[in-house]
Parts: sequence; structure tokens; C-alpha cells
Amino acid sequence: SFCDTSACVEIAFRKSSHSQTANCVEAGVCSCQERDILVRDSKDPDGPVLTYTPHDWRLELAVIRRDGLPFDAALRTDDGMYDWSYCGKSLRFTRDEMDAFVGGVLDGEFDGE
Repeated sequence: SFCDTSACVEIAFRKSSHSQTANCVEAGVCSCQERDILVRDSKDPDGPVLTYTPHDWRLELAVIRRDGLPFDAALRTDDGMYDWSYCGKSLRFTRDEMDAFVGGVLDGEFDGE
């Protein structure tokens, strides 16, 4: 089961070392008992948050390593942005933001989440 993200009092969000700007994909571990992994857009820190169980996060990282994108990420042809959806919530990232995150995943930067 997913944690109640409103109960997360201490989340250390971090970005990939490949990110050259403040605009990026950020991931962090919720302080709740379930230790869920939260993903957000640094451009909208109060916006939607994708919440993964630790097991589902490990699966997502494996998909990213294999395919170069999260399972439910799709390139929009109308504006070149990526939509990343999970459990009814969605985030939007530029190609550079997604590439930086994927680079961090390939380097193992998010394995400890």
C-alpha cells in the first residue's frame, strides 16, 4: 500500500548529477513507514507527486535501464515534452530533463532510494 504523502514530514529530494539546471526530475524517500519513493518536478515542487513502493521503484529503474525511459513516459509530438504518468498522476519534463534523469539512473544514482 502507498503511504499518505501528506504524512511525509522529511523528504530529501535529489536530482541527477547529470542535471545542469535547477529544472529537473527529483526523487526522494518518504519518511513514512512504507518508505515509498516520491518523484516530482522541481519546477512545480507543490504539484503532483508520483508515489512508488520500493518494489515498484526497483522495477521502474530496471525498465529505464532497458528502454531509456520510465514505463509510462511518452513523448508528446505536439510540443516535444515527456509525460510521465503513474497511478493516475502525471508529470511533464523536457527532453534535457528526462535525459539527465535517465543518465543518473544508468549511473546508479537512484538505486538507494
